[in-house]
Amino acid sequence: MSGSGANAGPPGGVNTGNFGAYSHPNGPDRGWAPNPNGDGGARIRSTDERIRENEARSRRNDERQVRREAGEENIEEDEDLLEIEPNEDERTQPTTQTLQSQVPGGTTSGGGGEGSTPEGMNIFVTQAIDLLDGVLNERKAKSSKTLGKLEEAVEDPNARRGVRRKHLDRRLITLLKLGFHLPLTLCTNEAIELVRAQPTLLVDKRYTDSDGNKVTIVDVHAGWPDECEISSEDWKDAWANLLEVLPEVFLLPEAVERFRAHYEFLIRQTNFKVRFPAIRRFDIDIRHNYFWGKECWPFHPGSPEYVSDLIQCQNDIAMERMTLGDSTRTEEIADTERAEGEVEVAEETVAGPFGGGRMSSSTGPLCLICATSGHQPPSACLGTQADEPRVEAGHAPEVPRRTSAPSAGPRAITPVVSGACERDRIITTYRAEAFEQELRRWGLWEKHHTLIAKLLFGFHIGDMRPLTKTFTPENHKGARENIDFVINYTSEQVKLGHMTGPYSEERVRDILGTHFRSSPLSVVPKSSLEPHKFCLIQNCSFRDEDGMSVNDMISADEFPMSWGTAAEVAEIICNAPAGTQMATLDVDSAFRRIPIYPAHKQYLVIQQRPGEFFIDHVCPFGVRSGPGLQGAPMDAIVDILDARGWGPNKKWVDDLNNFRYPLKWDAATGVGKYAHSIDDIFDLGERLGLPWHKDKWKPHAFTGEYLGFAWHIPNRTVSLPDRKRMKYWKRVVDALETVKERSRRIDLVTTQKVSGSLAHATFVYPRGRTYLTGLYTFIASFTNEYTPRYPPKSVIADLKWWQNLLARPGELRTLAARGPAQDLDLWVDASTSWGIGMVVGDSWDAWRWKVEKAKWNKHSRDIGWAEMVAIELLLRRLVETGWKNADLLVRSDNEGVIKAFRRGRSRNWQVNLSIQCAELLCMERNIQLSPIYVNTKDNRADLVSRSIPDPKMVRFHSKFRLPEELSEFLEHV
Repeated sequence: MSGSGANAGPPGGVNTGNFGAYSHPNGPDRGWAPNPNGDGGARIRSTDERIRENEARSRRNDERQVRREAGEENIEEDEDLLEIEPNEDERTQPTTQTLQSQVPGGTTSGGGGEGSTPEGMNIFVTQAIDLLDGVLNERKAKSSKTLGKLEEAVEDPNARRGVRRKHLDRRLITLLKLGFHLPLTLCTNEAIELVRAQPTLLVDKRYTDSDGNKVTIVDVHAGWPDECEISSEDWKDAWANLLEVLPEVFLLPEAVERFRAHYEFLIRQTNFKVRFPAIRRFDIDIRHNYFWGKECWPFHPGSPEYVSDLIQCQNDIAMERMTLGDSTRTEEIADTERAEGEVEVAEETVAGPFGGGRMSSSTGPLCLICATSGHQPPSACLGTQADEPRVEAGHAPEVPRRTSAPSAGPRAITPVVSGACERDRIITTYRAEAFEQELRRWGLWEKHHTLIAKLLFGFHIGDMRPLTKTFTPENHKGARENIDFVINYTSEQVKLGHMTGPYSEERVRDILGTHFRSSPLSVVPKSSLEPHKFCLIQNCSFRDEDGMSVNDMISADEFPMSWGTAAEVAEIICNAPAGTQMATLDVDSAFRRIPIYPAHKQYLVIQQRPGEFFIDHVCPFGVRSGPGLQGAPMDAIVDILDARGWGPNKKWVDDLNNFRYPLKWDAATGVGKYAHSIDDIFDLGERLGLPWHKDKWKPHAFTGEYLGFAWHIPNRTVSLPDRKRMKYWKRVVDALETVKERSRRIDLVTTQKVSGSLAHATFVYPRGRTYLTGLYTFIASFTNEYTPRYPPKSVIADLKWWQNLLARPGELRTLAARGPAQDLDLWVDASTSWGIGMVVGDSWDAWRWKVEKAKWNKHSRDIGWAEMVAIELLLRRLVETGWKNADLLVRSDNEGVIKAFRRGRSRNWQVNLSIQCAELLCMERNIQLSPIYVNTKDNRADLVSRSIPDPKMVRFHSKFRLPEELSEFLEHV
């Protein structure tokens, strides 16, 4: 038989030397490869064997790729494909019978057989190479495929959701695509840089997905910080980076926008750092529950359910902190309240030390939870809130237990007196130790840490100059004519421990150890409606022979405080859910609770009668820093209330407006559950030594008064209370009578008082703005505040219009929300050399001085006034282009004007006039303008105000007419 013998090959058609995938007992799907980078289990000699082996290896490599994409771990490396052409040694070996049988013209006989012809072999190799190219191209296509994008499941309306820039590493994006939670600690800028520098920091972990499959993913906990400990700043950075890659993760853009809305809802909360522990926990729950498998259940930022879960996180955090504190007792609260004070007491109580409530804010933009605008809840005002478990409020042990009956009001607080001598006397009702405990407990210590030393050692009133002589002017006429009132006042203050005296001038110098100065006293009626009730004011602006007063040494900018404006309250009400209520409280003699730093008492001595002096140990009315001094503890109290979840809160000097949202609201019965009551606020006040006025408070209800306005929460309206309306009406009538009696002349003070009252009223009567422009022009025409002037007939007509309007009761204004804060790229600036410029995006407009500087820069018109006018002109441009119901940012490089605009007032009466004009525009169009300080070199409007705008910008031409008080000095370019 051919081929038989010792050296003969195998029988024809039998390939005993091929141990490739197709001939191995385990088959090609077992992934068997004794030498993945070699030639297989045995020597592969022929081209046919190599082709078959390459096919097997390609298939196994494809299978490995699929397993890798599925997340499986410990996958062996891909096998290299063999070269088709055998090497020189292999070419000396006889070919197999299988190969010979496939070559055209070849033999099929056994034994060695005859070799192939060159032509046949070339044809075969060409076909083999084409076949291999096809296999390789197919593998390449398979290996380049990407994971599918996540899809949101079809939402079940009856289902309830559970509790729930720098580029990220691709492995982390894959983690999200597989439906796994990605901690934000791996998304921070620092983490991204670390992984970029050392990719091995991301290690793999065997995990079971939501479908029960074993997969290999990044171990997000291996060596990385706990997400529950991420800082607020890192959290912001991480979210920015996460939002950048989410479009690669989700199939639908709606999912990306959902997460963006979630982030913006949380980031816009004022007092963000105070409430960040709850925000962080809530955010983690949201993402954990969303990323759970390939189908992700939607959630709805701003919805009642979403808000309810956020509240619960706030309550949980609050209870944990209270548990760690020193408060050990709990008390019941009235948690069910009907309309207008009708209370239903809850039977059950839940053991716990804290009364939970919705989160709140103290300043800035407003939303459903806090005073941050931009979050319109789609159904919060129509549906019911989630039924949350009620928790209770904790109080210091010394506070007696209150009942859930209607409140009997605040209790009296005994002041604490300290100091080694009379000069060093510190007297206040505030409890520094209790303040420190509360501030540390709620994460507010860093913000208010200076308050404790001030309460213990006294408040500085300013950067005071040393006194080289004693200055004791006589009191004003009002004080001299009402000397009995002055004597009764000083006697009461001595009895309270706020003052000591009377002393002689020499005795005062001996006690204080230095020269001193007194400021003249003035006695004025409390209001025009109560002419027989007086208040005593210390005129700290009275100048000595050198032209210096106490207030001249004080900069109010050094004593900042927050102001809860009417616009902010309106925004809260516009976005409030059904069942929202408000309570109002007033601090009793707020200024007189502020102890004065002993070395500054020399500036606050008062003279009762000639030669009778009293040393004042607390803050008087009339010192410029007074509102800021009083605002220090009041701002801290508002922050503490907000941190406890008892809010949102807004305050103006010593008036507090406390809102509360329902934990659950039954629209059919008008009954809701609330997390705190006014008694909780009273009890907290007792612990802190905050003396709430025993009469000037109103319990939580659906209507209330704040800032001189009557608010109706369910109807979303505001009006002037009749008492206030008649006060303003009488002020207008008196001004008209003054004009009539003085041969049609009126003084600046009276005119300013009228304009101030009517400007306040325009919040309710926006159409009244047009009837104030003439009055403002008239005020601007005064060159001497003590010389009366003849008002134009148009001003008289405008005042009569106001007289008729204020005589009509029942006028209401319907409130509308402003929406989210918007940055339109607005810039303003003014220069004394050329004029005023504004930039809106990539366009500009300008007004130049039409008179020389010497003519406009007088009568309190200075660069500060010009900078404020720039803001006013920008507002007129916004009104002209149709903006309304908006919260807009604007940039200026004059910090003094920015602070004055935020406060709503300035020491410069010309600046005040421009602020009033701007506020009128804001009220009429419901615009919130938020100025931001920028350096002059960065101000895009700076060059415009100097007549050299950037040539790349486009010119726009404003069409509005300048007011008369401005057209005298400015002209449109």
